Amino acid sequence: MSRISTYPIDATVDVNDLLIGTDSVDSSITKNYTIESIINLRGGYINAADVTGTSVTTISVSDTIYPMAATFTAGLTNFWSVGVGAAANTLIYNGTSTSVFLITASVVASGGTGDVIDFFLHKNGTPILSSQQQTEVSPTGSATVMTMVSLSTDEYVGLSVRNATATDDVTTDQVSITVHAV
Repeated sequence: MSRISTYPIDATVDVNDLLIGTDSVDSSITKNYTIESIINLRGGYINAADVTGTSVTTISVSDTIYPMAATFTAGLTNFWSVGVGAAANTLIYNGTSTSVFLITASVVASGGTGDVIDFFLHKNGTPILSSQQQTEVSPTGSATVMTMVSLSTDEYVGLSVRNATATDDVTTDQVSITVHAV
């Protein structure tokens, strides 16, 4: 076997490329590992964005929390999927190990004159009240909402909104959610 320093450098790294390592569970046998398997080791990092453009969340009752209408589709890894049905507009954790994640959502939204909007992250449809971030959205406003949450297989996270001052609908101009395994 040649010296490692003599091998060429791969300028186009791919998640299916292999690395050599030692399996500590299997008698310290030397094995190949894909780059993807190492990235996904702890649930990984994802960046999911509303790539469908603007979306409108209907606010029929003032001071009531509603899940935001934003379809997350970009940048998902193998451990995450986009929710449908009751979990629509959410990110579902498909990993097999319960893990803690730092969830960060950035949103730009607009509403009616004088509207004060509260944004929340939610887990399995239940708002995480400690993640509340309030902003005025007349004509537009932005907020960043963060929390740490433990997720098990098939649990999901998303963004919720509440119009604290009126029943004007909230138009989402841009949403980005990032997830980091902790």
